[in-house]
Amino acid sequence: MRGFLSILPLCHVFFYLPLAEASTFSWVKGLADVELKNPDLAAARASVEAAHSQLKSAYGVLFPQINAQMAYSESNSATSQAGFLAVNATQVYSASLSVSQNVFNGFQDFSKIEQSRLSLRGAEIQFQSVASKVSYEVRAAFTQLNFAQRSVHLAQNILARRKQNSELVQLRFEGGLENRGSVLLSEAYLHQAGFNLSQAKHQRQLSQQQWAKVTGTTDLNESVELTFTDAVSLTPLPLQQELNRLATENPEYLLALNQEYSANASAQISQAALLPTLSMSGQTAKQGTQWFPQSDRWSVGITFTVPLFSGLRDYQIWRASQFSIQAAQASRSSILDQVKVRLLQGYWSYSETIEKLTVDRAFLDAANARAEIARSKYESGLISFEDWDLIENDLILRERSELQSRKDRDLAEANWRMDAGKSEFTLGQVK
Repeated sequence: MRGFLSILPLCHVFFYLPLAEASTFSWVKGLADVELKNPDLAAARASVEAAHSQLKSAYGVLFPQINAQMAYSESNSATSQAGFLAVNATQVYSASLSVSQNVFNGFQDFSKIEQSRLSLRGAEIQFQSVASKVSYEVRAAFTQLNFAQRSVHLAQNILARRKQNSELVQLRFEGGLENRGSVLLSEAYLHQAGFNLSQAKHQRQLSQQQWAKVTGTTDLNESVELTFTDAVSLTPLPLQQELNRLATENPEYLLALNQEYSANASAQISQAALLPTLSMSGQTAKQGTQWFPQSDRWSVGITFTVPLFSGLRDYQIWRASQFSIQAAQASRSSILDQVKVRLLQGYWSYSETIEKLTVDRAFLDAANARAEIARSKYESGLISFEDWDLIENDLILRERSELQSRKDRDLAEANWRMDAGKSEFTLGQVK
């Protein structure tokens, strides 16, 4: 009886703590917070906007360049007349309008436009990559927080079960049906359950802070109870035959492919320096000593330029661009192989965690049934404490294993989504 009384303060601590106001967690709200506050997403979106403006700017070379100019100049000159030095001042006013149009420059302008378009595409792919990583962080944080709350619930249930078991062993001991060693062991289990509950609560607070960090939330309550208003929808496991297609849709591979296209555009720009160019220009102007000048003049011109020799500089630049294309092609091929391996690893990891959870749930169902039967037998004295203790410990082990497997499955699913480049965040309309 003395051993039983010694654990009452411990039970009082865990069962009569005042409850603080519960914190409510929503997956949908968390995504909305990240959409608004995440700096990585904001930076990636800004890069896309900048690339889009640069593409619009690149189209300007296709249009005529029109310039208006007004000028004023004043000068003086000294002349000698009849032995006297005379200074004459002259004022000149001019106004002109000039137009120039590039007709052909070796397709350099079109290649620069293509390069700008590829820069925009690269920024969009980079946003997709950043979004998938941020999505993984949010999913992982939500999974950890949900796991931490479930761990607290499980620890509370284990504590209550250990308390009931300890009371049952104590009653049998007082009736002369059990030995003192069994009483002390059941009390030790109870103390351990209390310690495990304390650990679970600490982990819940850490997970809550991690969730606040990822979502940018600052007004969370560090309460003893968390409420989840919704859940994360799991991505169905694809067919293994789809992995090759998913690899070609991966942002890392798409960036490498875009880099190859960009190297081709750079090669075309360097090739343009070896080709002739043709341009046209025209100007109309007025000039005189008074404003507004009345004297008219105009000019039109056509310029045709043929590059003959530049010390082989342009040729070597073009030759270097060909090697850059080869390097980009090799890099793209290597990255595709790496992505395929990573996707296959993630696929099997996600698949195995799904199967592991199914197995653990089957063991848990069996352990629950065995524990219920064993308790009834122990109360009736049909099995020993040692046999009952093994079954009780197996039940607790299976409960923890099932909970861990559920977290492992959710984390593997989040990692699989990141490897496949999937995300909850979209780029939206680019202005």
